[in-house]
Formats: sequence, C-alpha cells, structure tokens
Amino acid sequence: MASNRKEVADMKMKLLVVIITLFLLISGIMISVKAETNEEGKSESDGLADSAWPNFGGNQRNTRRSPYNTSHIDGTTSWSTGELSYQEGGATIVGDGNALIGENGTIYFQTMFYLRAVNPNGTEKWECRIISQDRVTNTPQSGAPVIGEDGTIYTGTATGKFHAINPNGTIEWTFETETPIGHSPNIGHDGTIYFTSEEALYALNPAGTQRWNYSYLSFPSSRASPAIGEDGTIYVDNFAFYPNGSVKWEVMAGSSLTPAVDKDGTIYMASSSGGLTAVRPNGTVKWRYTCDEDIWSSPAIGKDGSIYLATINDFRAINPNGTLRWKHSEGSYYENSPAIGGDGTIYIASMHGKFYAFNENGTIQWEENIDEGSRPYRYRSPVIDSNGRIYIQQNKGGLLIFGYEGPEFNDETSPIPGFTTLTILLSFAATPVLYKKIRD
Repeated sequence: MASNRKEVADMKMKLLVVIITLFLLISGIMISVKAETNEEGKSESDGLADSAWPNFGGNQRNTRRSPYNTSHIDGTTSWSTGELSYQEGGATIVGDGNALIGENGTIYFQTMFYLRAVNPNGTEKWECRIISQDRVTNTPQSGAPVIGEDGTIYTGTATGKFHAINPNGTIEWTFETETPIGHSPNIGHDGTIYFTSEEALYALNPAGTQRWNYSYLSFPSSRASPAIGEDGTIYVDNFAFYPNGSVKWEVMAGSSLTPAVDKDGTIYMASSSGGLTAVRPNGTVKWRYTCDEDIWSSPAIGKDGSIYLATINDFRAINPNGTLRWKHSEGSYYENSPAIGGDGTIYIASMHGKFYAFNENGTIQWEENIDEGSRPYRYRSPVIDSNGRIYIQQNKGGLLIFGYEGPEFNDETSPIPGFTTLTILLSFAATPVLYKKIRD
C-alpha cells in the first residue's frame, strides 16, 4: 500500500516537472519572439498597430527592416495594376504615396483625394475622401499614413489638413495647419502623433488637440517623417526633441531627410546635399560620410548595422563605422528608400524601370524589369507584409506586387483570389482596369 502511494507521488512529481519545463520553454519562446519584435522597433505598447508595416519606416525607429522572411521571392512572379491616374475637376489625379500594411493584412493606399482600405481577400473595405471637391490640386499626396494601436489611421494632405480616420473609414477629427503636409506621421509610446509640415513639427494628442509645435529655423522638413527612439526622443530634421517638445539637441547634418535609429541608439541622418551623419543619442557626431551624389531618400538599417542609402545615381551600403561597403551604380534611384526582409535581402526600385533584390554583400540576387513602356514610372518605397510579399506603389497610382504564387488568369480574373477588378482593389481609375501579368 505504502509502495503504491510512493509510486503515485513519484508520478505526480514527474508530471509537475514536465509541466514546469513546458511552461518555461513556452515562456522562453514568447520572450524570444518579443525580443525579435523589439529589435525591429516595435513593442506591445509602442503606439503603433501590431501589423507588418504600420508606418513609412516599418516601425517607430524607421529602420525599414521587416522581421518577415522574403527568401521565397525570386522575382519570377510579379503583378501590376498599370497606370491609375484619372481626371476629376479638370485635374489629373495621381497616387504618389507609399502603401501600408495594417492589422489582419489590410492594405492602405493614399491618392490625391482618397485614403482606401482593402481587405486581404481583395474586397474593398472602405474609401475615405480626405480632400474636398473644391480643393482640386495637381500637388500629389506623398508619404503614407500611420496606423495607431487602436486601429485609427492618421494622415496628412497637401492642403494642410491632418485627419484621424476610424477603422470603419469615417473621419474622427481634423486638425488644420497653414502649409502642406508632405510626409508620413509617426506615433510615440504614449500615443502622441507626430508629423511635419513645411513650417513646423506638430505633436497632437489622440483626441486631435495640439500638444505642442516647433517652428523650424533650418530647412523645412515636409519631406521628413519623425523617428522615435526607445526612450521616446523624437528625431527630425537636425533636431532631437524630448516628448514635452523641448529641444534636446541640434546637430548640423545638412538638409535632413527622414532619419533612422539603430538598436544601439545611433541616429542616421541623410542630407539632400549629399552626406550621411551618424549621431550618438547624446547629440555628438559619431562620424560623417560624404557622398558625391545628391540624396533624396531615407536610410534603411540592416540587422548587422549596415546602412543602405539610395542617391540620385546609385545605391550604397555603408558600414557601421562610416566607410563605404559597396556601391551599385546602374541607374537612378531618386526618392526611393529600400526595404529589408527578415532574411537580409534588400529591395529597391530604380528610376530606369528595374526592381532589385540585393544580397547583403552587394551582389544582385535577382532583378526584374517593371516597366513595359518607353516612359519609366517613378516607383515609391517598397513595403513587406507578414507573408513576405512586397508591395510598391507608383506615382500614377498603380500597385506592383512581388511574391504571389497562384494560377493563371485572364481578363475576367485576378492574380489574388477575391480580387476581381481593379475597382475592388483601388477605385482610382475613371474606368475599371484589370490586373495584368508582367512576367512568368
């Protein structure tokens, strides 16, 4: 009898050990996943939506690096909507921004007048007019919106209005500035929304009231999206700001574009006059890299600390110590910023009609001709979804997708199940335009 009790006790003890071991193992996996997520600049309470690409830079620090593997993409399957400009009020309307990936895979696109949301199955979720009919303008919408952790979408317009849009596509509130808002907002850890106009950096509360603003004394930064460090510091133009709006430091980095912040806190500021400045969190300059070409794009940061930068005539990788690692000199890259997959592959579109996938050592993994006609389109910066697919928007509103593997289609079908006509994906065109396959 005593022997049986001992055996039962031993079995219970072994079972308890197994349960504790499994608990610790699962906890370790969860901690590991969270650490990887934090490394990409996101955390459970960082203010951004828990999605694959919720803002221009992919995360608060604007590293433009995705945690999702893209190694399955070989460039042999790509799709395009073609040109999607259309006429309204006597003006040619174009889409000149960057796509975003929201929660549950929702895709957001911004054109001159509308912000549109599309479900992952291709059905249109909603459209929201962000510029009124009486404000027809040929000034394109550049940049991208930002998605908050509660699903609210925030976006600015060329007419100086900044909107908060509910997850159902209705406008929650509008804040007005005196000058155009030309780039993408960002969201702080406490939910504060930061964006730049041509004359100031604004900080808004989630309810739409102004928390503070700072008028620039140097180059107007409507082309810059703020980056936010792990400690909440806001970096934009040549400045670092405390969350309360006071200036932490200023450094002379030239006409600064959208900055990026590495995991060690180093801030990389690219200048349109041709240079890259690495700044320590305390505001001292770590190093300066002088470039002989103008720069109009934002840097991306690889997992090994390499900085990838496009100029008007080449694409470069800079070592973490500020020396040139490699350079690809074929064609112009202009305003395109690269995107980096979780496997380390670097993607960028050029102005001469090619889309490149670079290995970390600078060799070309593959390249794809993405323009069929004689006139090249200007493609924007790519983004990566949780399936490793790559989306690029062109300046005429079109969308290019890499990474879809599916059946053949004809004029009655579409490459993505659920997408029937273009007007279901994007109602940009005056007449429906179907997807077209551009390479097998």
